[in-house]
Amino acid sequence: MEYGKLIYDNECNRLDVLFDNGGTFGGFHCGDRLDILQDNEWVPTRVEYDEDWYLFGLYQSGKIPVGLDVRVCCRL
Repeated sequence: MEYGKLIYDNECNRLDVLFDNGGTFGGFHCGDRLDILQDNEWVPTRVEYDEDWYLFGLYQSGKIPVGLDVRVCCRL
């Protein structure tokens, strides 16, 4: 697992993760899974799109706060 902050990448119009080393995840696609830290607990969710990006079961379309602590599995 890798840990970072959720960001929005304006160049590719996708949610992404900024890691401590300055690297990024590379942009999320619909169905990609990640965990969000809420109240000191990791909550699983997935990225989806409907007029704007949202996190299934957590944040509505266009209402995702940037800077959320997240963890993701590395892409190969």
